[in-house]
Parts: sequence; C-alpha cells; structure tokens
Amino acid sequence: MAENQDSAGGLDEQILELVRKAQEAIVDAGRKLAKAGSDAAEKVAPEAASEVTKLVDSAFDFTEKILETQREFAREAIETATKKTGGSSTSV
Repeated sequence: MAENQDSAGGLDEQILELVRKAQEAIVDAGRKLAKAGSDAAEKVAPEAASEVTKLVDSAFDFTEKILETQREFAREAIETATKKTGGSSTSV
C-alpha cells in the first residue's frame, strides 16, 4: 500500500510540475502579447486588469467553496459506508 502511495505521490508531483510549466508558458505569452500590443490595448488594459483580477479571485473563491463541500461530502459518505459495513473495505 505504501508503494502505491509513493508512486501516486510521484505522479502527483509530475502533474503539478506540468501544470506549473503550462501556466508559466501562458503568462510568458501574455507578457509578450502585452509588450507587442497596440496603443488602444495599453489604454484599456489597466482598467480591465483590475476587473479581471476581481473576477479571477471570485472564481477561485467559489471553486474553493465547492471543493470544501465535496471534501465534506466524501468524508461523510465514507463514514456512513464504514459504519454500515462495520469498517470492512472489500473490493467488488
């Protein structure tokens, strides 16, 4: 069982690293696009950036609430299942 956790942990780290690299590439592309942007984009971008930041924060706050709710649900479901089965965990 510990082996599975170790390999799953390693896979988790690889996935997180892949996500980090993808995010870095997107941010880098955004910087390059902003640098090459037109005068109109430069005038609009500062005002829009503040609103976009608020929207992103709001979306992530909401996502955190959803994940917390799902975590609580999963814990309750596991607790209920283990009480009914007497704590045995058998595979189907």
